[in-house]
Amino acid sequence: MLTRQISLKRDLKVKAAHISGDKEIQEALTELEITHPKPVIVLVGGAGGIGWWDKFPMRKAVKIIARLAEETRSVVVDGGTQAGIMTEIGKQRKQNKFSFPLIGVVFDSLIMKEEPGSILDPNHTHFFLYRAITGAMSRPGSRRSPHRLQVPRSPSRFS
Repeated sequence: MLTRQISLKRDLKVKAAHISGDKEIQEALTELEITHPKPVIVLVGGAGGIGWWDKFPMRKAVKIIARLAEETRSVVVDGGTQAGIMTEIGKQRKQNKFSFPLIGVVFDSLIMKEEPGSILDPNHTHFFLYRAITGAMSRPGSRRSPHRLQVPRSPSRFS
């Protein structure tokens, strides 16, 4: 596992860990200085394609989730890019001066094609850069598919 600094917009630098599987999550958390165990909130969805009218309830929901993450000292995990719900949780964290860790999980091949600052949300505190496996094993639904990154089992906590 490799950790490094990534340059984002506005000359921001954030810590990132290259991981290739769930066995490296524990080490990545330690290397990135994210204290654990902690409750975890995972945000998923296709909010980048959300309609204009639907953005208002999405923003309200994310505001509530951000406040909950802060109050419960949770870690928030999402896709980390500059789209929809991922951008909104980053904005809420920054605007409200919240301190919860906000981890974006991104395929490392995504940032090999473009500058990280043009893709990754600058309000995230850390990134896990997941090494995608090529070939037959990388198909969605495959038993070893990178599309099914597994978090260590523990009730709502990294341990």
